[in-house]
Amino acid sequence: AAEYGIGEASSSPTVLDAVVAAHKQKYGDSFTKDSADEFVDSSLTKAFGDSGYNGHIINGHYSSDYASQATVSGGDAVDVFTYDNSYGDCYAAFYQNDKICRELFVTAGESITLKVKGFYIMGVMGAYTEENWEALNDLKIGTVNDRMEFTELAATGANGEVTVTFDKKGEYTLVSKGKSGTKPIVPAWCKVKVAEGLSAEEQQKYVAEDKEALSVNYDGSSNKIALPAAGKSGQTKISWTSDMPDVVTEKGNVIKPLEVKQVTLTASISCGEASDTK
Repeated sequence: AAEYGIGEASSSPTVLDAVVAAHKQKYGDSFTKDSADEFVDSSLTKAFGDSGYNGHIINGHYSSDYASQATVSGGDAVDVFTYDNSYGDCYAAFYQNDKICRELFVTAGESITLKVKGFYIMGVMGAYTEENWEALNDLKIGTVNDRMEFTELAATGANGEVTVTFDKKGEYTLVSKGKSGTKPIVPAWCKVKVAEGLSAEEQQKYVAEDKEALSVNYDGSSNKIALPAAGKSGQTKISWTSDMPDVVTEKGNVIKPLEVKQVTLTASISCGEASDTK
């Protein structure tokens, strides 16, 4: 951010750095050190050219730090949003297997069921200390393209659940739209990669090949291990578990202990109905 005259330089990447990088990606050559303050400021009372009171969420959870102070690392997901006039906003996220879902790998014609849950942002800032996640009903669910045109696919039910199917191979951005009752919603989002429909034999073949090709390296010098979310073939998805998440998390974040620890990471590799672990 400081390279563009927005805020002060920081020893670690911050939310503000991520926001400025997003501006550069969106506006390209139009975003320069001379023009940057027309789009964004260091307090995020302006972002993407619009003024307002903006907040930020890191990895689906509220951050009370200023954007210029909240640090981030590789693989983190940062949401920046402008509060509704009522400040009654709920932050929403797609959930699968009781975890926030940011990426999905499915085959064409495969139905996937997700749940949309959210929490009242000002409640975390005010009297409450924990995020109270609740199911959000009556939200439109669909995809957006590069021009932010929305195509509706379904809507969430009373328990926040929604089932969608993608018929064609491609990459999609799945989002929520609208209010849940009277609650303004910071939209949920998830990237979806859809592969061509595969036979059971093909699914098993890709799982076996990607299991064989999968390897993870760590030299002990950093606080992050690169854990792939997809196999080498691009047809399988990989999820991770750790037997010591307080030392190495399922996202590969390393919390170095005072003494040497041996941690086992397990990869679950799947393609359609076929799956295996390594």
